[in-house]
Amino acid sequence: MANADQVDTDGDGVGDACEEPPPPVDTDGDGVADDTDNCPAVANADQVDTDGDGVGDACEPPPPVDTDGDGVADDTDNCPAVANADQVDTDGDGVGDACEGAGGAFPALEGPFDMSFVRGDANADHSVNLADPIVLLFYLFAASDRPHCLDAADANDDGVVNVTDPIFVLSYLFASGLTPPSPGSADGGYDPTADDLYCVE
Repeated sequence: MANADQVDTDGDGVGDACEEPPPPVDTDGDGVADDTDNCPAVANADQVDTDGDGVGDACEPPPPVDTDGDGVADDTDNCPAVANADQVDTDGDGVGDACEGAGGAFPALEGPFDMSFVRGDANADHSVNLADPIVLLFYLFAASDRPHCLDAADANDDGVVNVTDPIFVLSYLFASGLTPPSPGSADGGYDPTADDLYCVE
């Protein structure tokens, strides 16, 4: 082979023009040279690239975990166990409305109407006591904050929150009156009655 310059870079007595080319670099040993390997540091002989972005699947970061499948990764989802793509958080406490029930304590339940609550528990402390009619009276007559769960505030379950509800609770507590309708235990539950009242609006 003509090589008038007689260059012999490695000094082995064989001119560069007659040297065999060096083998291609294959860092990960998968049989695909680095210069064409779509994932040169991780063995992936199949070169699968599902999203067609030029980076092999073997080198792609794992997809984020999205337990509830709402399109929001768990590490940023304000309600990772219940689907809530809108991420609404009415009270700004960092917990999505979909995960908040009465006072933020009860989880959302799979029921026909709304969230879990205790009937008559207007202040969302998970029990029916004297504080509840007081909260209701302040709400109704002193422009106080709306109870978090109007369904719970509707102590007699007539579909509206009015003065009859604190009277109903007081009668229940101190005059052997009727027990608040379901859900009326400290364990909470969802409303079996269809109405226009909700725990989260």
